Order: sequence, then C-alpha cells, then structure tokens
Amino acid sequence: MITSNHYQHADIIIKENDPGETAYIIKNRIVRVAKEIINKILKVLFGRLQKSNAMVSQINEESSKTKDKLCFPLCDIPVNSNFEVLLEGVTHRAGKSLPNNPYHIKKFPFRIGRKTKDPLSFNHLYIADKKPYRISRSHIKIDRHENGVIAVDMGSQLGSIFDDRQLGGAEGNLGVLIFSGMQGTLVLGDKNSPYQYRVIIKSS
Repeated sequence: MITSNHYQHADIIIKENDPGETAYIIKNRIVRVAKEIINKILKVLFGRLQKSNAMVSQINEESSKTKDKLCFPLCDIPVNSNFEVLLEGVTHRAGKSLPNNPYHIKKFPFRIGRKTKDPLSFNHLYIADKKPYRISRSHIKIDRHENGVIAVDMGSQLGSIFDDRQLGGAEGNLGVLIFSGMQGTLVLGDKNSPYQYRVIIKSS
C-alpha cells in the first residue's frame, strides 16, 4: 500500500538502523543527512589522514637509513618513450577480477584495492576478494615513470610481490619499486595468493 505523508521542517523521517521495510519517495523539497552521520564520516576520514601521515614519516625514516643501499634496476624502455601497460590475469581468479583479460591500463596512477561498501574508498580496479583477505581496501598503485613502470604500496596488510621483490606488508619495501623489464609478475598478497598477474609493457 502506498501512503502519502507530510512532514514539517526538521521532522525526522527515519533514523539509522530503524527496523522496517518501508521505502520513501521524496516528492517535494529536500532531505538532510543527520549530523551524527557526517561526524562518523569525518572521523573515519581524519583517522585515515593520521594513518597516512604516520606511513609517510615511516617511509622517510626508512629511506634516510637506506638511501645509499637502495638500487632499483631501470626498465629497458628508453627514457620518455611512449608505451602501453597491460595487466593480464595468470590465475583463474585473477583473470575474473579484470573487466577484460588482458586489461589495458589507460589512466595513471592506477589504484587497485578490495571491493568494499566504504564510501571513502577510491580505486580504479575493485577486486571482490574473499576471506581470508589477500587484498586490502587500498592495496597498490601502478604508475608511469620516465624509465618505465613503478609500483607503490598504499598501506596494504600483506603487501605485494612485484617481479619477485616484496613490496609493502610487514617486511616489504615501504617505498617504490621500478619494474625491471618488458614483462613480469605481480602477486597481490602473499606468495600463495590466487591473485597473480602478468604486467606487460608494449611500445605504442
């Protein structure tokens, strides 16, 4: 049954977590989200900003300790050349996670993370991972570099294995890894993860 109700200014129509199966259609005027909901979103946002600042501080500290020891191989692609980047699923689950297999990455930086209902999550590729989770909500970022392609961990719990090198996680490099060839592997999570991909670089 459809009924019509009239509400006055500042009347509460429904509260979060109220039981019921009623759907509401607003015919006139506008509705406002309660202040409590906004505060929850802001609390999450500021919490993530604090986490990001802590990660940046940790990265800077580690970089200062190892700045003379780090040496990443450069890509075989000539500097400033035009090239395309393809992401190909090697395992069955990795292939199903892509819109097309192989998938042509057209926008950079390209962010990958676990599919979530979190309104503050922003990725270009959302992967519907299952428990036990291998992929974090904000996992890894792939970007172009004048010498090829780089991978940046975005605070993932398990990290990634990028061309046989650990990136992120508990014991991985917290900085940037440079892709060392025209083709290589990318594993999201630990070495037993079903999300294994091949990164392919093609001159355009």
